[in-house]
Amino acid sequence: FISYSTNQTGHVLHRVNSDGSADTTFTSFAPGTGYDTLVQPDGKIVVGTVGTGLRRLNADGSLDNAFAPVLSRFDGRVPVIFGLFASRNGKVIVTGYFQTVNGINRCCFARLNGDGSLDSSFNPPSMLADWDSGSFYFGQIVEQPDGRLILSQIDLMRLNADGSVDSTFAAAVHDFRRRCDGLGSISRLALTASGQILGTGGFDRVDGFPRLGLVRLLDTAPQMDFRVMT
Repeated sequence: FISYSTNQTGHVLHRVNSDGSADTTFTSFAPGTGYDTLVQPDGKIVVGTVGTGLRRLNADGSLDNAFAPVLSRFDGRVPVIFGLFASRNGKVIVTGYFQTVNGINRCCFARLNGDGSLDSSFNPPSMLADWDSGSFYFGQIVEQPDGRLILSQIDLMRLNADGSVDSTFAAAVHDFRRRCDGLGSISRLALTASGQILGTGGFDRVDGFPRLGLVRLLDTAPQMDFRVMT
């Protein structure tokens, strides 16, 4: 938005009180065009933007200069951050249009340590083919208790804790479809208390079973005793 109950103009990040009034204790931040924010357990706020890449704010809105990862693209254009997801131990998963992080190749997908440095122990597969097709965007990333990550895109995939693809995860080949056009996608994810996977999206069938926009999955198949009807 351009402004919020203040005289400031430009694309500005504000914080509001529970009654909707502007929180005057929070220093407003003008990041350019922001796409996503992530509030960390210590109250700091990671902001993903166009142009400035990633910035982190202290709880009062002031800029945290200790967190300054450098994201870049080979074509020289500005990086674009589309998604920020919390990981364990204060780490941050970042997705967007970028190809290097602090000079190290990481196409569209990376995990950062709490100080903004690249987590080199996490080496996900290159998303270069998805970059070329424009389909790399992740609707949701959730972390399981064992550190593995489930990603929703057109379908689902799971990564091991080191970023490698978990080939044992059968949901990676689930067939999410719509009867009207034969297409389909899964966009949002959540984990139940027992570790099952809930997914929502633009589908009405999963592997041929009727599931209208909501499904619960095991590692091997859609759960047959869970069904949502209109």
